Amino acid sequence: MTKTIKIHLSDDFEKSLAPIPAIRKRDWFEDNSSTAGHAVHCLPLSMANGLGYYILSPGTFIVSWDGDVTKRAKIQHIEKSSHYEVDDHATFGGFTVQSKFIPVTENPGDFIYIKGIPNERDEPYTCMEAAIESWWSVSNFGLVFLLKAPGEFLIPMGKPIAQMFLYSGADGATKTELVEGYPAGHAHWLKRRNRKGYVKDLDYMRGENSAGIKIQTHITKWRDAEKYGNH
Repeated sequence: MTKTIKIHLSDDFEKSLAPIPAIRKRDWFEDNSSTAGHAVHCLPLSMANGLGYYILSPGTFIVSWDGDVTKRAKIQHIEKSSHYEVDDHATFGGFTVQSKFIPVTENPGDFIYIKGIPNERDEPYTCMEAAIESWWSVSNFGLVFLLKAPGEFLIPMGKPIAQMFLYSGADGATKTELVEGYPAGHAHWLKRRNRKGYVKDLDYMRGENSAGIKIQTHITKWRDAEKYGNH
């Protein structure tokens, strides 16, 4: 069953800066010699990268901080969209971006989970993560960012600064069961992986196990996930 997140925009919201689908690839994968040629083929990474939607910066601003955790950061406002609202009220050594939109989900237990952009390495800040009861809450919310080091940092308008996706609350209550030993098939996978003359197989990417058997429930993009899950 396909679910929908209704994104209610403020009256002054610039629609060009509305949340956009998350992007699977990262430029630095190929810029870094250690990850070039193989990180881009890592399906678990690309699935995490492409989960949900990016929240974009509503303007261009500079944040500066001297590293003192008892002091607030300073914010220089460079370019503002019509719905721009950025300040330092929430925390020392950080800044807050008001979202100016309210995401609404359909079913009880369908949270909106908000987090930082995954697998980015150069961001000077981290987004505080949150889970909103979006099936009933219609309140405004802000995105709180903590600076990771002292310095002066430019955040341009339209830059993805956070990621949001629907999360089923029932999944948060999942239990664990400890089982001794690896699952069936692991020994065969390990032998194939460590064979002489090994080259990248991309078995996982193709949805095949180590015996070459096609896994019919293999998922390579999120819009296909609904075929196999309960939500």
